[in-house]
Amino acid sequence: MRQLVALTALVIGCGEARVAEVYPSIGRIDAARVEGRILEVEDDDDDRTEPIRALDDDGAEGVRVQVLVGGKRAGTAESNGDGGFAVSLDRDSRQRPGTRRVVVRAAEGLLGVGRVTLLPTDRAPLVVTSDVDMTYLETRFARIVEIQRLLVMPARDHRPLEGMPGLFRRLRRRADALRFVSGSPGFFRRHLAARLEIDGIAYDELTLKPFGEIAARRWTQPATIEAALREQVGYKVLALLDGRLRLPRVCREVLLGDDTEMDAYAYGIYRDVLRPGGWSDSRLLQALADMGVDRSSRPPILEAAGRARSWARGGGVVLIGIRETDRPNRDHPAHRVAGPGVVFHRATGDLGRALASQGIL
Repeated sequence: MRQLVALTALVIGCGEARVAEVYPSIGRIDAARVEGRILEVEDDDDDRTEPIRALDDDGAEGVRVQVLVGGKRAGTAESNGDGGFAVSLDRDSRQRPGTRRVVVRAAEGLLGVGRVTLLPTDRAPLVVTSDVDMTYLETRFARIVEIQRLLVMPARDHRPLEGMPGLFRRLRRRADALRFVSGSPGFFRRHLAARLEIDGIAYDELTLKPFGEIAARRWTQPATIEAALREQVGYKVLALLDGRLRLPRVCREVLLGDDTEMDAYAYGIYRDVLRPGGWSDSRLLQALADMGVDRSSRPPILEAAGRARSWARGGGVVLIGIRETDRPNRDHPAHRVAGPGVVFHRATGDLGRALASQGIL
């Protein structure tokens, strides 16, 4: 069975297997988090990278797992109703910087393996964060028929934009970590991870939008669910701010996106909140309101911004790269976001030259 993040399965019944999907993650030696999901899946040879196939996965609840990182015990956890589990690493874990192997075991034996990237704290590491659709992959989703086609598309047929695999492989060799933050729903994880593996991209983290959690929080307000699922700026700003707390105090960041949605606005807000003398809470709230972020979604962003400001001590966003596409967001043109280090490009080569001019490539 082709599972990217779970390399070993324990057969628990006729035609079924229990596996641990261990999500790659980024952290520091004194603050990291190992997350994943325990699944009971059919043990077949079909291509399981079609996004719609993931909707059939059953999470295994109440499975007690032990997590080892770099051969050392990191902690234990019990899977929740959806099969999810998480273990936090702290200074007592006695880990060293670098990519460490994660092993997940249950009483029956080995369930899965993964990895966690622990960044050094004695220098300013470089972390590259990128969107996926229309930034790395050629993804069309504006029309219903395009969405339907995407849901049944195997990873091998989801093509990257010209030149991007080579550029991202070079970027990963120069950066300390490469992560993707996408507005795609969580059930696209296996599909996207498989495509990145096909392209030889050694990514360190993949953050996807928790559609199920969003819908569950708003079940008493069904009219607001669709807008919350479509909203991107608040989601990405919060993901970036939360992620910043797991990075070293001094850290350099490169942010890559495109103009089909509102990546430039999310990245600009994040940059301006954390730069020296940056935005106040009132300015942040006004920007979120202007971008259509729901009122109920603003307090968590405000809280995360306060914690990130207190933690971050230097480095900051050194480059924002925005790909110009044939389907730009005309209500919120990306070119309205300006400032030092903002680069607009159409060709992959133009982005490569911009990165090289900053000493990043």
